[in-house]
Amino acid sequence: MSRPQLLLVALTLASPVARSQPTLPAALAEHVTPPTPVAAAMKPMSAAQTRNSLLTALHAADSPLDSRDVVALSGSQAVRLTDSNSSAVLSKPTLIAERVGKVATQVVFPGSYWSKVSATPVKAAFVLPTRFTAFTTQGGQPVNFNIVLAVLDALHYDAGTGRFMGRLAMALVNSANRDDNSALTHEVPVLLAAEAADITPIPLLFTALNAPREVHLSVLSPTDPYAVHAMTALNHGPDSIVMPIRRPDIEVRPVSSPIRGLGLEETTVVIRIAEAQGRKGQEVALQTTRGSIAPSPVALDESGTGVAKLRSAGIGSAQITATDSPFHDGHGKVEFAWPVAFALATLLGGIVGALLRKDARQHPLGSILIGILAATVVCVAHAVGVNTQAWGTPSGGAGEGLFFFVAAVAGFSGREVMSKLLSADKK
Repeated sequence: MSRPQLLLVALTLASPVARSQPTLPAALAEHVTPPTPVAAAMKPMSAAQTRNSLLTALHAADSPLDSRDVVALSGSQAVRLTDSNSSAVLSKPTLIAERVGKVATQVVFPGSYWSKVSATPVKAAFVLPTRFTAFTTQGGQPVNFNIVLAVLDALHYDAGTGRFMGRLAMALVNSANRDDNSALTHEVPVLLAAEAADITPIPLLFTALNAPREVHLSVLSPTDPYAVHAMTALNHGPDSIVMPIRRPDIEVRPVSSPIRGLGLEETTVVIRIAEAQGRKGQEVALQTTRGSIAPSPVALDESGTGVAKLRSAGIGSAQITATDSPFHDGHGKVEFAWPVAFALATLLGGIVGALLRKDARQHPLGSILIGILAATVVCVAHAVGVNTQAWGTPSGGAGEGLFFFVAAVAGFSGREVMSKLLSADKK
């Protein structure tokens, strides 16, 4: 059975439904089963007794039915209940629904209430704003009850399946007495469906109040907010609650900050998703507001870790964002600073190298100028990673001492260092 795309909790009380209100979507209707009488029946009542009991439960004397949103079953049909048709419709035991609010209300239940389906405390429970009225097999008076949805486990990422798993509980609860576990005169089927989700079990069957049932959800990539809807055959439209999502965070950890700006340095950026261990190949997209970062996307290894390189550009802050739709975006920050130490090391190294030349005494100013210019070109090339061994040091290495040495070699070599650079690049 293909599962419908809309997350819908459908309490189906009759089929077909002939009424002015919207009916269930066709994708759900084919899986709906009508309520059936249970083995134990309520004691016989006259039509007048039945009618009066239901009207009393509905507080019909306090507020006219014509002004309220009340729907009842009449045979196999759901009809709008009015003051004029109430005598005929309510002459037999039936099921009634009345919209009494606009949104679900969060309530607190005793910790022991949901112990039948959950060993851990319930995160949140919600009473849906439709009140039902029906007879039970234990007594001669009808009871009012609501559908209650409880969040047992928020949707959370399961690395083993690569999906988000969650648990709900559903129960029919007496509005006046939560401990009431009376049996209903009809078995009530509840049909579940979910947006892009697998749900078990399907369907749920209720024969009594205060009988919580557990529901498991499995969703590949839920969207925020993830609404759980409840619609009955006696409702104009669905009620809804929002199921919380516990998304894993993407960690973004730059190895160094600050680094030299103006493209003169790069730093390693470690990307990690602890919950993605064992999901080798999971890809995370990377973006930065300044500079360049590669690779993007970065593939995670078995430990849920990936590595990228951030190269500076300009001066200022670089905001790194890591995104992968099932997870919370990760953020990191790297400062691109003015390369003052680099500039001083290059300048001093170039001057020292130039002064060591044999012709420095004959043309001191010219030698120093050429030395500084050569040192600047070579040190920038070295910093950005130009692959050459013209000066015997690994490209991209850092540290003021190293830059001073490279600058001194360049200053001493002068114009010849450019020839070395060109010849090294051709090899």
